Amino acid sequence: MENRRLKEIKLSLYINYIDKAKNRETYSNLMKILTCVAATLGKEYLESFTNLVRQSIGDGLLEASNKEIVLTCENYLNKKKTAKLLGIANSTLYYKFGDLLDRDIDDSNIKEPLLNEENDNMMIDFMINFIDNFKFKLGKKEHELKDKERTYELEFWLIYDKLINIFRNVGMCDKFIFNICNNCDIDYSAVSQLKNNIHIINRSYPNFRYNNRYFMQEIVTLYTYKGLTKSSIGSSILGRDASYLYNGTNKNFKEIPKDELSWQYTPTIDWGTINKDAVLQFIQLFHSFIEYDI
Repeated sequence: MENRRLKEIKLSLYINYIDKAKNRETYSNLMKILTCVAATLGKEYLESFTNLVRQSIGDGLLEASNKEIVLTCENYLNKKKTAKLLGIANSTLYYKFGDLLDRDIDDSNIKEPLLNEENDNMMIDFMINFIDNFKFKLGKKEHELKDKERTYELEFWLIYDKLINIFRNVGMCDKFIFNICNNCDIDYSAVSQLKNNIHIINRSYPNFRYNNRYFMQEIVTLYTYKGLTKSSIGSSILGRDASYLYNGTNKNFKEIPKDELSWQYTPTIDWGTINKDAVLQFIQLFHSFIEYDI
Protein backbone atom coordinates (compact mmCIF):
# COMPACT_ATOMS: atom_id res chain seq x y z
CA MET A 1 0.00 0.00 0.00
CA GLU A 2 1.41 3.37 -1.03
CA ASN A 3 0.44 5.91 1.59
CA ARG A 4 2.11 9.32 1.85
CA ARG A 5 1.09 9.73 5.50
CA LEU A 6 2.71 6.46 6.51
CA LYS A 7 5.87 7.23 4.51
CA GLU A 8 6.34 10.55 6.26
CA ILE A 9 5.90 8.76 9.59
CA LYS A 10 8.55 6.23 8.56
CA LEU A 11 11.05 9.03 7.94
CA SER A 12 9.93 10.71 11.15
CA LEU A 13 10.70 7.49 13.06
CA TYR A 14 14.18 7.47 11.52
CA ILE A 15 14.81 11.06 12.59
CA ASN A 16 13.42 10.40 16.06
CA TYR A 17 15.80 7.45 16.39
CA ILE A 18 18.75 9.69 15.48
CA ASP A 19 17.54 12.21 18.05
CA LYS A 20 17.99 9.48 20.66
CA ALA A 21 21.74 9.17 19.92
CA LYS A 22 23.71 8.75 23.14
CA ASN A 23 26.12 11.60 22.46
CA ARG A 24 25.98 14.95 20.71
CA GLU A 25 28.82 14.13 18.29
CA THR A 26 27.00 11.09 16.89
CA TYR A 27 23.76 13.06 16.54
CA SER A 28 25.58 15.95 14.88
CA ASN A 29 27.40 13.74 12.36
CA LEU A 30 24.27 11.83 11.37
CA MET A 31 22.19 14.96 10.96
CA LYS A 32 24.93 16.72 9.01
CA ILE A 33 24.93 13.89 6.47
CA LEU A 34 21.13 13.94 6.08
CA THR A 35 21.04 17.73 5.97
CA CYS A 36 23.62 17.66 3.17
CA VAL A 37 21.48 15.14 1.28
CA ALA A 38 18.51 17.50 1.49
CA ALA A 39 20.62 20.55 0.61
CA THR A 40 21.95 18.74 -2.45
CA LEU A 41 18.39 18.31 -3.71
CA GLY A 42 17.81 22.06 -3.37
CA LYS A 43 16.94 24.87 -0.97
CA GLU A 44 13.22 24.07 -0.87
CA TYR A 45 13.94 20.42 -0.05
CA LEU A 46 16.24 21.45 2.79
CA GLU A 47 13.45 23.64 4.18
CA SER A 48 11.04 20.71 3.89
CA PHE A 49 13.47 18.39 5.68
CA THR A 50 14.10 20.93 8.44
CA ASN A 51 10.35 21.19 8.95
CA LEU A 52 10.02 17.42 9.23
CA VAL A 53 12.91 17.22 11.72
CA ARG A 54 11.35 19.93 13.88
CA GLN A 55 8.09 17.94 14.10
CA SER A 56 9.79 14.55 14.63
CA ILE A 57 12.13 15.01 17.58
CA GLY A 58 11.16 14.44 21.19
CA ASP A 59 7.66 13.03 21.29
CA GLY A 60 6.73 14.59 17.95
CA LEU A 61 6.62 11.85 15.31
CA LEU A 62 4.47 14.15 13.16
CA GLU A 63 1.58 13.70 15.60
CA ALA A 64 1.31 10.02 14.62
CA SER A 65 -1.38 7.99 16.37
CA ASN A 66 -0.76 4.45 17.61
CA LYS A 67 -2.80 3.15 14.69
CA GLU A 68 -0.66 5.06 12.20
CA ILE A 69 2.56 3.79 13.81
CA VAL A 70 1.32 0.18 13.60
CA LEU A 71 0.28 0.63 9.96
CA THR A 72 3.70 2.13 9.20
CA CYS A 73 5.27 -0.90 10.87
CA GLU A 74 3.16 -3.33 8.85
CA ASN A 75 3.61 -1.60 5.50
CA TYR A 76 7.14 -0.20 5.57
CA LEU A 77 9.05 -1.72 8.48
CA ASN A 78 8.67 -4.76 10.74
CA LYS A 79 7.99 -5.25 14.44
CA LYS A 80 11.66 -5.64 15.41
CA LYS A 81 12.72 -2.55 13.46
CA THR A 82 9.82 -0.49 14.80
CA ALA A 83 10.68 -1.38 18.39
CA LYS A 84 14.30 -0.42 17.76
CA LEU A 85 13.37 2.93 16.24
CA LEU A 86 11.06 3.69 19.16
CA GLY A 87 13.81 2.74 21.60
CA ILE A 88 11.74 0.04 23.31
CA ALA A 89 11.96 -3.73 23.75
CA ASN A 90 9.90 -6.06 21.56
CA SER A 91 7.83 -6.99 24.61
CA THR A 92 7.12 -3.32 25.29
CA LEU A 93 6.02 -2.88 21.69
CA TYR A 94 3.40 -5.59 22.22
CA TYR A 95 2.39 -4.11 25.56
CA LYS A 96 1.86 -0.68 24.02
CA PHE A 97 0.42 -1.65 20.63
CA GLY A 98 -0.69 -5.27 21.18
CA ASP A 99 -4.38 -4.61 20.63
CA LEU A 100 -3.53 -3.29 17.14
CA LEU A 101 -0.66 -5.63 16.25
CA ASP A 102 -2.69 -8.79 16.84
CA ARG A 103 -5.55 -7.97 14.52
CA ASP A 104 -6.14 -6.77 10.99
CA ILE A 105 -6.61 -3.03 10.85
CA ASP A 106 -7.54 -0.93 7.87
CA ASP A 107 -6.24 2.46 6.86
CA SER A 108 -9.45 4.34 7.65
CA ASN A 109 -9.13 7.48 9.77
CA ILE A 110 -5.51 7.98 8.70
CA LYS A 111 -4.69 11.67 8.75
CA GLU A 112 -3.76 13.60 5.67
CA PRO A 113 0.04 14.02 5.38
CA LEU A 114 1.34 16.98 7.33
CA LEU A 115 3.89 17.47 4.56
CA ASN A 116 2.12 17.11 1.24
CA GLU A 117 3.69 19.53 -1.22
CA GLU A 118 5.47 18.10 -4.27
CA ASN A 119 8.89 18.94 -2.85
CA ASP A 120 7.88 17.32 0.47
CA ASN A 121 7.05 14.05 -1.28
CA MET A 122 10.28 14.02 -3.28
CA MET A 123 12.33 14.86 -0.19
CA ILE A 124 10.70 12.08 1.86
CA ASP A 125 11.19 9.46 -0.86
CA PHE A 126 14.81 10.42 -1.43
CA MET A 127 15.74 10.60 2.25
CA ILE A 128 14.18 7.20 2.93
CA ASN A 129 15.99 5.77 -0.08
CA PHE A 130 19.30 7.15 1.20
CA ILE A 131 18.86 5.83 4.73
CA ASP A 132 17.63 2.41 3.55
CA ASN A 133 20.31 1.89 0.91
CA PHE A 134 23.49 3.56 2.09
CA LYS A 135 24.59 0.44 3.91
CA PHE A 136 27.32 -2.14 3.60
CA LYS A 137 29.20 -4.40 5.97
CA LEU A 138 32.19 -2.65 7.52
CA GLY A 139 33.97 -5.68 8.90
CA LYS A 140 36.74 -5.48 11.48
CA LYS A 141 38.31 -2.11 12.22
CA GLU A 142 41.64 -3.61 13.19
CA HIS A 143 43.36 -5.64 10.48
CA GLU A 144 46.76 -5.87 8.79
CA LEU A 145 45.80 -3.65 5.85
CA LYS A 146 44.25 -0.90 7.99
CA ASP A 147 46.88 1.80 7.37
CA LYS A 148 47.66 1.00 3.73
CA GLU A 149 47.04 3.81 1.23
CA ARG A 150 45.38 1.33 -1.12
CA THR A 151 42.93 0.54 1.69
CA TYR A 152 41.96 4.22 1.90
CA GLU A 153 41.43 4.25 -1.87
CA LEU A 154 39.23 1.17 -1.84
CA GLU A 155 37.18 2.35 1.14
CA PHE A 156 36.66 5.69 -0.58
CA TRP A 157 35.70 3.93 -3.82
CA LEU A 158 33.05 1.89 -2.01
CA ILE A 159 31.49 4.98 -0.41
CA TYR A 160 31.52 6.81 -3.75
CA ASP A 161 30.08 3.80 -5.56
CA LYS A 162 27.19 3.52 -3.09
CA LEU A 163 26.51 7.27 -3.36
CA ILE A 164 26.46 7.12 -7.16
CA ASN A 165 23.94 4.26 -7.00
CA ILE A 166 21.70 6.40 -4.78
CA PHE A 167 22.00 9.79 -6.49
CA ARG A 168 22.10 8.30 -10.00
CA ASN A 169 23.83 11.47 -11.13
CA VAL A 170 27.54 12.31 -11.00
CA GLY A 171 26.90 16.04 -10.66
CA MET A 172 24.51 15.56 -7.72
CA CYS A 173 26.93 13.13 -6.06
CA ASP A 174 29.81 15.58 -6.43
CA LYS A 175 27.67 18.41 -5.04
CA PHE A 176 26.78 16.23 -2.05
CA ILE A 177 30.47 15.47 -1.37
CA PHE A 178 31.27 19.19 -1.54
CA ASN A 179 28.42 19.94 0.88
CA ILE A 180 29.68 17.26 3.27
CA CYS A 181 33.22 18.62 3.27
CA ASN A 182 32.00 22.18 3.70
CA ASN A 183 29.57 21.28 6.49
CA CYS A 184 31.93 18.96 8.38
CA ASP A 185 35.12 21.01 8.03
CA ILE A 186 36.87 18.40 5.87
CA ASP A 187 39.59 19.44 3.41
CA TYR A 188 37.66 19.23 0.14
CA SER A 189 40.79 19.43 -2.00
CA ALA A 190 42.02 16.14 -0.51
CA VAL A 191 38.72 14.34 -1.01
CA SER A 192 38.29 15.77 -4.51
CA GLN A 193 41.64 14.30 -5.57
CA LEU A 194 40.28 10.84 -4.86
CA LYS A 195 36.89 11.67 -6.38
CA ASN A 196 38.45 13.02 -9.57
CA ASN A 197 40.66 9.95 -9.89
CA ILE A 198 37.99 7.35 -9.16
CA HIS A 199 38.50 5.85 -12.64
CA ILE A 200 42.14 5.20 -11.74
CA ILE A 201 41.29 3.90 -8.25
CA ASN A 202 38.83 1.35 -9.65
CA ARG A 203 41.31 0.51 -12.42
CA SER A 204 38.86 1.28 -15.23
CA TYR A 205 41.58 3.58 -16.66
CA PRO A 206 43.93 2.92 -18.29
CA ASN A 207 42.01 0.12 -19.96
CA PHE A 208 44.42 -2.78 -19.58
CA ARG A 209 43.35 -6.37 -20.07
CA TYR A 210 43.63 -7.65 -16.49
CA ASN A 211 42.68 -4.47 -14.61
CA ASN A 212 39.25 -5.69 -13.50
CA ARG A 213 40.77 -8.92 -12.24
CA TYR A 214 43.41 -7.02 -10.23
CA PHE A 215 40.77 -4.70 -8.79
CA MET A 216 38.48 -7.54 -7.78
CA GLN A 217 41.35 -9.39 -6.13
CA GLU A 218 42.17 -6.26 -4.12
CA ILE A 219 38.54 -5.95 -3.00
CA VAL A 220 38.43 -9.63 -2.01
CA THR A 221 41.75 -9.25 -0.18
CA LEU A 222 40.79 -6.16 1.81
CA TYR A 223 37.40 -7.41 2.93
CA THR A 224 38.71 -10.88 3.69
CA TYR A 225 41.21 -9.21 6.01
CA LYS A 226 38.24 -7.33 7.46
CA GLY A 227 36.62 -10.68 8.25
CA LEU A 228 33.91 -10.84 5.58
CA THR A 229 33.02 -14.04 3.76
CA LYS A 230 32.98 -14.26 -0.03
CA SER A 231 29.18 -14.29 0.00
CA SER A 232 29.12 -11.09 2.08
CA ILE A 233 31.69 -9.46 -0.20
CA GLY A 234 29.59 -10.37 -3.22
CA SER A 235 26.30 -9.09 -1.80
CA SER A 236 27.19 -6.27 0.59
CA ILE A 237 30.33 -4.81 -1.02
CA LEU A 238 29.80 -5.53 -4.71
CA GLY A 239 25.99 -5.36 -4.69
CA ARG A 240 25.65 -8.70 -6.48
CA ASP A 241 24.18 -12.06 -5.61
CA ALA A 242 25.70 -13.81 -2.58
CA SER A 243 26.99 -16.53 -4.91
CA TYR A 244 28.69 -14.03 -7.24
CA LEU A 245 32.26 -14.86 -6.19
CA TYR A 246 31.59 -18.58 -6.41
CA ASN A 247 30.35 -18.68 -10.01
CA GLY A 248 32.17 -18.94 -13.34
CA THR A 249 35.36 -16.95 -13.73
CA ASN A 250 34.54 -14.94 -10.61
CA LYS A 251 35.71 -17.83 -8.43
CA ASN A 252 39.23 -16.99 -9.62
CA PHE A 253 39.07 -13.69 -7.71
CA LYS A 254 41.04 -14.88 -4.72
CA GLU A 255 42.89 -13.22 -1.88
CA ILE A 256 46.34 -11.91 -2.79
CA PRO A 257 49.01 -14.13 -1.18
CA LYS A 258 50.63 -12.46 1.81
CA ASP A 259 54.11 -12.53 0.30
CA GLU A 260 52.83 -10.68 -2.79
CA LEU A 261 50.98 -7.87 -1.00
CA SER A 262 53.99 -5.52 -1.07
CA TRP A 263 53.94 -5.29 -4.85
CA GLN A 264 50.31 -6.14 -5.71
CA TYR A 265 48.38 -4.23 -3.04
CA THR A 266 49.69 -0.76 -3.81
CA PRO A 267 48.15 2.73 -4.24
CA THR A 268 47.06 3.83 -7.70
CA ILE A 269 47.40 7.59 -7.12
CA ASP A 270 50.16 9.81 -5.74
CA TRP A 271 49.51 10.45 -2.04
CA GLY A 272 52.40 12.89 -1.71
CA THR A 273 50.17 15.96 -1.90
CA ILE A 274 46.98 14.50 -0.39
CA ASN A 275 45.87 15.31 3.15
CA LYS A 276 45.47 11.76 4.41
CA ASP A 277 43.80 12.83 7.66
CA ALA A 278 41.03 14.56 5.68
CA VAL A 279 40.41 11.43 3.61
CA LEU A 280 40.25 9.32 6.78
CA GLN A 281 37.85 11.83 8.36
CA PHE A 282 35.60 11.56 5.31
CA ILE A 283 35.65 7.76 5.34
CA GLN A 284 35.06 7.52 9.10
CA LEU A 285 32.13 9.93 8.90
CA PHE A 286 30.26 7.63 6.55
CA HIS A 287 31.31 4.54 8.46
CA SER A 288 29.80 6.09 11.60
CA PHE A 289 26.52 6.60 9.73
CA ILE A 290 26.44 2.90 8.83
CA GLU A 291 27.45 1.85 12.36
CA TYR A 292 24.47 3.67 13.87
CA ASP A 293 22.33 1.25 11.85
CA ILE A 294 19.21 3.31 11.32
